[in-house]
Amino acid sequence: MIRKFVYLLPVLYLLSCNRDEIPLSSSLTLQLDYTVDQKNLFIDTSWYINSAGNSFTINHLEYYISGITFIRSAGDSVRISDYFYIDATKAEYASIQIRNIPMGSYESLVLHIGLLPDQNISYALPPTIENSNMAWPGMMGGGYHFMKLEGYLIQNTQQVGYAVHFGNNPHLVRCVIPMPFHLYAGHQNAKLVMNINEWFDHPSRYDLIQDGNYTMGDSLLMSKVAKNGQDVFTLKF
Repeated sequence: MIRKFVYLLPVLYLLSCNRDEIPLSSSLTLQLDYTVDQKNLFIDTSWYINSAGNSFTINHLEYYISGITFIRSAGDSVRISDYFYIDATKAEYASIQIRNIPMGSYESLVLHIGLLPDQNISYALPPTIENSNMAWPGMMGGGYHFMKLEGYLIQNTQQVGYAVHFGNNPHLVRCVIPMPFHLYAGHQNAKLVMNINEWFDHPSRYDLIQDGNYTMGDSLLMSKVAKNGQDVFTLKF
C-alpha cells in the first residue's frame, strides 16, 4: 500500500499543478483603431470631409480613457479602476491591456473619454510629460484635457488651424457600446474603433467654420462636442 501511494504522488502533484495553472479570470487587449467614416485615418497626409462639409486634416489626437466597465447580462457590472492616456500618432499607445476581468457573458462595454472626477484634479496624475502636456489651466477649472484633436481645414480657400479641445467634469464623455460578448479564461483580443467624424455629426452637427475652430474655454462648444462623442466608438471581437 505504501508503494502504491508513493507511485500516486507524482500524479497528484501534476493534477494539483494543472489546477493552479488554470486562469481564474480573463485578460483583454483592446487594439485601438481610427477611421473617418469609411476611410482609414492617415495622420497629416489625408484630407477628410465631415457632415458639415468641412474639409480637414488630422495632425494630432490625444485623449484619456477611464471608467471602463463591463456590464454583465444579469445586470451587474465590473469596473476597471485604471485610466489610460492615448496618443493616436504613436505606436506605443496602439492598445489597452485590461487584466483580471471575471469570466462570463457581458452585454455591453461602457467607457469614458476623459478622466473621472476623482482623477481629474490638477497634479493628481503622475508628472509624466504626457500628463503635464494634458494639464487644464487652473483658472479654467484645473484638472486635465479630456481630448485634443487638431489639424487644418479649408476656409475661404485658405488653410487655417483648428483645435477641438475639451475638459472639465461636466464634459466627461460616457460611451455605451452595446455588444454581447463572452470572456473566457486566459487572454483575448478585440478592436476598439473610433470614427472621428462622429465628433462632428451626432446628435448635433458641428461646423468647424460656423461653430468655431477653437473650443477650449467655451462651455457651449465643448458640451456640443462632448455629446457627439457618446457614440464615437465601436467594439469588434
